Amino acid sequence: MRKTLQLLIIITLCLSGGTLLSAKAVVNPDSTQALGLHFGNVSGNGLSYRRFFDKWGIQAVFGGYSTGSNTYDFVERTIPPGDYNDPVYVMNDMGKKYVLNLGLSGIYPLKKTELFTFYVTGGFSWDYSNRKNYKQDFLQPHPDSVYYYQDGDVYSKRVVRSYLNIGAGPGMEIKLGPYFKLAAEIPVTYTGKHEFIMYVPQVGIYYYFK
Repeated sequence: MRKTLQLLIIITLCLSGGTLLSAKAVVNPDSTQALGLHFGNVSGNGLSYRRFFDKWGIQAVFGGYSTGSNTYDFVERTIPPGDYNDPVYVMNDMGKKYVLNLGLSGIYPLKKTELFTFYVTGGFSWDYSNRKNYKQDFLQPHPDSVYYYQDGDVYSKRVVRSYLNIGAGPGMEIKLGPYFKLAAEIPVTYTGKHEFIMYVPQVGIYYYFK
């Protein structure tokens, strides 16, 4: 995730630098609604919708994906780690994982020019994941045995995680042309893991269609 943010930041800086150096950038001041992609701890990660009103704006982000498969691969016998001496050894195999991400933010512009909008933003994002983990018990037939053999059926357990992140900070939206804009933000974030995060930016790219 951090590598993705760093890549998007580099792209943002390169494109925005060229825009700011060009005095001939075309803008569409009447556009107030946009669709795009946004990535960040507070904003959320995924498809994004922005809507600006007279003095403020809102942003909603939705994303999700799945990975892995609901199959497991346990051999009939196995050799546990060298320092393992217990008579029972439990092997784990990750099943399919589902991830869902939702975010909602408010935007309050502080300064608007022909090329950029400087604003403060604050909001929250909700991260949810659900993974099925498979387990298999292996027994050591006698203390001198190198191999542990399967014992009983494979069993599974659902591991569910849910986090709420909140934060606020400054941001800037830079116009690249009549419809496209880039957004970069630096919020202070309090995560669902009870951690404060600073200096981790958020980035997004938008197409203003209306």
